[in-house]
Amino acid sequence: AGSQAIPGVFIVFPLVVLFILLFTFVMMVVGLVRHYIVRFAAIDETGVWDSFRKGWQMFKRYLKDNVLMALVLFGVGIAFGIAAMIAMFLLIPAYAVLAIPGAIVAAIPAGIGYGITSLFSTETLPWIVAGLVAIPFLFTVMFAPLTLLGGMYTVYTMNIWTLMFRQFKAAETPPAVVDANPSTPPPLED
Repeated sequence: AGSQAIPGVFIVFPLVVLFILLFTFVMMVVGLVRHYIVRFAAIDETGVWDSFRKGWQMFKRYLKDNVLMALVLFGVGIAFGIAAMIAMFLLIPAYAVLAIPGAIVAAIPAGIGYGITSLFSTETLPWIVAGLVAIPFLFTVMFAPLTLLGGMYTVYTMNIWTLMFRQFKAAETPPAVVDANPSTPPPLED
C-alpha cells in the first residue's frame, strides 16, 4: 500500500505547485486591475459592472506601464519593509511610553470581560478571557507609531496609482477643439 502512494505524490505535488503559481499570478493581476476598478467607481462615479469593464480595459491598454509600476512599487515595498524593521527597533522607547495609556485603555474591556466571565466560571478562566480581551487594545495603542508609518506608506502607494489613473484618463481624453474663427463675435463688454 505504501509503494502505491509514492507515484501519487509525484503527480499531485507538481499539480499543487502549478495551482499555487497560477493562483498567485491571477491574484496579482486582480490586485492591479482593482486599482483601476476602484478609481473608476470613486472618481468617475461609474456603476459596478461599468467600473469592472473600464478598469480591465485600462489595465490591458497600459499593460506595460502597469507591470513596470508594480515592479517599482514592489522594490519600494521591500525598501519600506527594511526601513520599518529598523523603525520598529528604534521605536522601542515609544512603545514603553505608550504601554501606560495602552494598559489604561485595555483595562476597561478586560474588566468587563473578567466581570462577565466570573459570573459563569471561577479561578483562571476569567483571567484568561480578560487577558485575551485586553491584548488587542493594548497593542493598538502601543504600536500606534508603526501603524502611522504603515498608513503613510499606503497613502503613498494609493496616490501613485491615482496619479497613474488620472494620467491614463488624460491620455485617452481628446483635447478640446477651439474654433479659431468663431461665426459669432463675442459680446462687447461695457
